[in-house]
Amino acid sequence: MEVTKCISERRSIRKFKDDVVENEKLVQILDSARFAPSAKNRQPWKFFIAQGEIKNQIVDILKKWFENNKSHTGVLGTINAISHAPILILVFRYSDSPWERCDALSIGGAIENMLLTATSLGLGSLWIADVLHIKREIETLVSTDLDLYSAVAIGYSDENPSQRPRKTLDEILLK
Repeated sequence: MEVTKCISERRSIRKFKDDVVENEKLVQILDSARFAPSAKNRQPWKFFIAQGEIKNQIVDILKKWFENNKSHTGVLGTINAISHAPILILVFRYSDSPWERCDALSIGGAIENMLLTATSLGLGSLWIADVLHIKREIETLVSTDLDLYSAVAIGYSDENPSQRPRKTLDEILLK
């Protein structure tokens, strides 16, 4: 798929089919993250593939968190998306790095590469920040001293959402 077409057709998918994602496609998605630009070529990302029981444990922890934080109603959609996505890629960085802002920007590039690669492979994806509500619990669950930064749900889409409104170029350019 042409890059600009892939960019314009990418959507945030929140409903997934039960279909298994082929390992070759998952490898391509992760491999594309490796090629993202990063500040000082630090490549500060580390990934953990959560599937099956461990993914379900993350859902349960997030549900428990929501029970005590009902005002965060958007988390319900995240819980549903993670529950149905066959794969949840957890994105980490080294916690002792003094390059936090640069690492955050670099990780954003790696995640965008994953999202676009998923789209090009006919998969749906969702960039998830709500896992940060339970970051310590997830870090403990996967036995790491790395810093959880984000997550990406991957699977075959069970929806075809329209493009959400975008600002015009005039709205985003400083004059």
